Amino acid sequence: MQLVVTEKPSVAQAISHVIGAKERKDGYMEGNGFLVSWCVGHLVTMSYPDAYDPNLKRWSFDTLPFIPKEFKYEVIPAVAKQFNIVKDILTRDDVEYIYVCTDSGREGEYIYRLVRQEAGVKGKKERRVWIDSQTEEVLAKGLCERIGIDGRLVYQKTGLDKEITEAAMPTHKQAIQMVLDALVNEKTGAIRSLSEIDAVGHRVVHGGEKFASSTVLTPEVLKAIEECNDLAPLHNPANLIGIDACKELMPDVPMVGVFDTAFHQTMPKKAFLYGLPYEYYEKYKVRRYGFHGTSHSFVSKRTAEFLGMDLKNSKIIVAHLGNGASISAVLNGECVDTSMGLTPLEGLVMGTRSGDIDPAIMEFIAKKENLDIEGVMNVLNKKSGVQGLSKLSSDFRDLEAAANEGNELAIGAIDVFCYRVAKYIGAYVAAMNGVDAIAFTAGIGENTTMVLVPQVADAVQIPVIAAGGIADGRGVAAVFMLGAKGVQLGTRFVATEEAQVHENYKNCILKARDIDSRVTGRSTGHPVRALRNQMTKTYLQKEQEGAAFEELELLTLGGLKKVVVDGDVQNGSVMAGQIAGMIKEKMSCKEVIEKLVQETDALLGGTEIYE
Repeated sequence: MQLVVTEKPSVAQAISHVIGAKERKDGYMEGNGFLVSWCVGHLVTMSYPDAYDPNLKRWSFDTLPFIPKEFKYEVIPAVAKQFNIVKDILTRDDVEYIYVCTDSGREGEYIYRLVRQEAGVKGKKERRVWIDSQTEEVLAKGLCERIGIDGRLVYQKTGLDKEITEAAMPTHKQAIQMVLDALVNEKTGAIRSLSEIDAVGHRVVHGGEKFASSTVLTPEVLKAIEECNDLAPLHNPANLIGIDACKELMPDVPMVGVFDTAFHQTMPKKAFLYGLPYEYYEKYKVRRYGFHGTSHSFVSKRTAEFLGMDLKNSKIIVAHLGNGASISAVLNGECVDTSMGLTPLEGLVMGTRSGDIDPAIMEFIAKKENLDIEGVMNVLNKKSGVQGLSKLSSDFRDLEAAANEGNELAIGAIDVFCYRVAKYIGAYVAAMNGVDAIAFTAGIGENTTMVLVPQVADAVQIPVIAAGGIADGRGVAAVFMLGAKGVQLGTRFVATEEAQVHENYKNCILKARDIDSRVTGRSTGHPVRALRNQMTKTYLQKEQEGAAFEELELLTLGGLKKVVVDGDVQNGSVMAGQIAGMIKEKMSCKEVIEKLVQETDALLGGTEIYE
């Protein structure tokens, strides 16, 4: 018997399909002389300091840095069942070979080694099958443009140059046919034949009340999506056209719909009903739906996994803070409330959206400015938020820079945003009668640490950890004074002796100036901060010219691997925080921690701000 161990269940399923191990068991697949199982990201974690010494349960600067000679590990309670399944399979007498199918970034290899160590595996022959996850396993990417006009296909197989084909695309069917032809092209195709496609996924914006999860697109499901067209008139009809075209060209391939609204369908009526005549809900389904569902779903699950919590017994608040922003309350793995409503306009003050307002304001402004309903909605969606409040920008980097120079409008806009975030977090703490964890995601957190910390610390009764923009003891002392109980540093530890990245990457950070930080991807809703180079120059230029999302994505494909593994700091993504310009010396991790503690202690010693 031969055993295949992967990091993720999705990879295990794909491998099982290829090798014929199709009999599904509890936690693994079996068949054709193979067993296939997975490590679910992480099954084993490093023990907390109190496992070494109970006195370290409450840390202090007197006990830091704590670096044991030998590290202890333990099974994560929430995934103990899968660990025991993998352990039993790894140690079976009939298993002769173990094929370790993890990522080439080596994290998956480390995950497997910890599992093997804790399972007590001995005397087994091992082989490695490296699976590249540096590019998120993308085989090819592309974009069809100008459908119904003259037509344009942008296509790129991973590792090859981008191809641009100008050809007529009178309908979506012809456009998708061109995509399929590109995928199986003899020279540049990503697959040998269309028979390798097991399923096609379609993002559908609005599923109304009908869908609480991803769903196979049957005729009944498609009819239900069509019935939601009134709720998303710009998006759902276009989604359906693409689905119909794919079904016609690949009639035997399953089609799957992924809905932005699905995760929030577990909200109770008391959370999703508006104070309007009930007949509007009955006739038109006017209610709170919420958006960013895929983000809130993933982040809440990943938070529980990261903290070793039981998702089914947890209270998690997810703050998705980008140009579009929303917050959700996730109780025992299910959404019980979220800030966005019938549309993404409700809730938080955002980049250009107003968020919650008195509805009577619409009539008042319409009369004063001589606007129709369309004109008012344009103001609320595109001219409001922090951009409207500041008269400056929807970009928080611009706002913070202006605020530091004393710009009162920028200061006020940041205050309004932070207050609204803290207000919603506090409300959701009340809604769930407590909170176990608060997760911040999306782009704003990259550069708003200092303004968010006091707002959040005042709103909750749990420890707050500050992350972003901290490089030395001054930063640590500052966030402690603002109410944080701990800090997280990223860029500072990239430029350490122990960091497993190319030396060119480290040297780039050490040479960086305070003006070398750039943010790409703001227009796409996926901002990434990196040090400026040829790649960022090209990206920002294309972004300014209005390049499509897919074209921008192709530009950065494999960018992190280029830097981390290959050392190409000109054409890759040199990810680093704004504090890169403060890092001038490569140290060991021990030296970094000791320096941080000494500097912080010198500033805060005797102030009773920390224990």
